[in-house]
Amino acid sequence: MENSRSDILLIGMPMSGKSTIGKALSEKIKYTFNDMDNIIEDKYKRTASNIFETLGEEQYRLYERECLEDFSGRDKLILSTGGGAINDKSIEISLSFKYRIWLQASIEELIKRYVDDEKERPLLYNTNNMEVVLTDLYRTRETFYMNCSNIVMNTSSKTINQITDELITKIDELN
Repeated sequence: MENSRSDILLIGMPMSGKSTIGKALSEKIKYTFNDMDNIIEDKYKRTASNIFETLGEEQYRLYERECLEDFSGRDKLILSTGGGAINDKSIEISLSFKYRIWLQASIEELIKRYVDDEKERPLLYNTNNMEVVLTDLYRTRETFYMNCSNIVMNTSSKTINQITDELITKIDELN
C-alpha cells in the first residue's frame, strides 16, 4: 500500500461497521484512525444528538463537510463518516479521498446490530418501526454511497478480520 497519498474514507449506513472496521484496519495497516462524529463532538464541545436537537441536521451536515475538508488528502489516514455525511453538499470533497469504501449491511443486519448495541445508541432512532426508518434512510443515501465509493464491501456475516483482510486486498488491487 505504498503511495504518495493514501487516505481512506469509510462510508455507509449507521451500524454498517465504519468505526469498528476503521479501528481494526488502522491497526493492521498502521494508519491513523479518526471518527467524524467524535471529531465534531470534540471540536464543538457538544454531543452529536445535542447538535441535531439544538442546531438542526443542516448545521450538523455543515460540520461534517468541514471535517471532510480538514482530513482530505492526508497520508495514511482513515476517516469514518457519519451515515449521512455523504450528500449533495459533500460528494465533491468526498471524491478527493483516494480510497472511498462503502461498508454495506442488510437492513435486517443493521437492526440486529442496533438491538445488540442499543445502550450505546439510545438516541439514534426515536421510532417504533426501525425497519421503515432505516429503509427510507438507505433509499435516500444509496445513490450518494454508490457515486462516492470506489470499493464496496458487504459486512454482513463476516468477521472483522475477514473484512479487513478483504479490504486490504481490494485497496492493493486499486494501486
